[in-house]
Amino acid sequence: MHPVVIRVEKLTSAANIGGSGAHTWREMPTPNADPARTPLNEDWRDVRSSQALRQAVADRVELATEKAAPGARPVLALEYVITANALAFKEHGGKVDSGQYFRDALAWLEKRHGADNVVAVNIQRDERAPHMVAYVVPLVEVKAGKRKRSVIVGTNPDGTKRRETREYDTPAATRLSAQHYVGSREKLRKLQTDFAAQVGQQHGLGRGIEGSKAKHQTVKEWYAQAAQRGQHLTLTPDDLQPRVKKKGLIRSTYETPEEVAQRLTTAARTAYAPAVAGAKISHSERRRAAEMGKTAQGASKALKTAQQAAAEARMGQSEAIKAKNKAEAELQAYRSIFTDGLTPDQQQKLIALAHRTQDQNKQLIEQQRQARMTPEQREREAREEAAFKAELARVEREEQEPQNDQGQDYEKPGF
Repeated sequence: MHPVVIRVEKLTSAANIGGSGAHTWREMPTPNADPARTPLNEDWRDVRSSQALRQAVADRVELATEKAAPGARPVLALEYVITANALAFKEHGGKVDSGQYFRDALAWLEKRHGADNVVAVNIQRDERAPHMVAYVVPLVEVKAGKRKRSVIVGTNPDGTKRRETREYDTPAATRLSAQHYVGSREKLRKLQTDFAAQVGQQHGLGRGIEGSKAKHQTVKEWYAQAAQRGQHLTLTPDDLQPRVKKKGLIRSTYETPEEVAQRLTTAARTAYAPAVAGAKISHSERRRAAEMGKTAQGASKALKTAQQAAAEARMGQSEAIKAKNKAEAELQAYRSIFTDGLTPDQQQKLIALAHRTQDQNKQLIEQQRQARMTPEQREREAREEAAFKAELARVEREEQEPQNDQGQDYEKPGF
């Protein structure tokens, strides 16, 4: 059973919101998105750009009736990303209908936050796994009630202040509070559990392992890895020789056979990590990725066997070289699986062709639109374009300024 994937991120400034929106609506380069499939993306709210997102968030934030504490940095919006393993969806041979899954996920978000607070929803189908990005303003309606407060009512005979507890009425209020929804580990765990039970289960999806120690890979880290090219590992006789660990006047300390094996293992994993990552994101590499995984396991097992043999029998240098040669041969077989198919140049040519075709289509549509416009409309559009570029430049400047990542709850922000 594939697990559900639901992640939430706090956005604490207009620049954060604009940057996130620029990625969502492909206003900036998105290496893992296929431009030819970007027209398949859908918007389930009226918001369709980063600028419109900022305005929609600002409009909802203005509804907060409590004022911000001095110096507070509030969470203005929560960005939810909802998906599952690509192989779970019908697009890749699975059983999950992505459209129905996302409709049920949206209903869950609307029940959790209120439909009006879900200001933008974008369904992305131009990446390998379809997913939904939703932006939510975390407004909370606080009912009228009472609160207790200790007040000074006089002075005791010994000179100390006499206090008593009194109750005061508190009015109903609208508060901006991400803390209410995702303010603790327990709340985040409950979010995962509830979503899996109420949405994922009806689509054959389960909850991820609770308490898992696995670390999430950020989008930025994934892009950096995807941009790397695979490297071919080349071993020389010198690499197989034990290296000096500590040089002495009379006697030097050298690597043991186990340490030689460990060094070569690390070099092999480093060299082929980009190749494995590239296989995972290629549209035609599902079978090849599985084969590479099996071969990598075999190579790893062979190296581990060599290490164990070295520890048990203290094999000599010649025997260690033989073991490493065998491991190198298996690693060569692993490399050949990755290179058996599309070459990196061929992949780049396909990407370039898609970009050219898309640009040509955009130019044709723009020419047709321009032909239908009046001179007054062209002039108005030019003014709006200039205003947008000025605003974008301002956002980029804000983005470059150092910012505190820890969002705080607050009563009423200045947006």
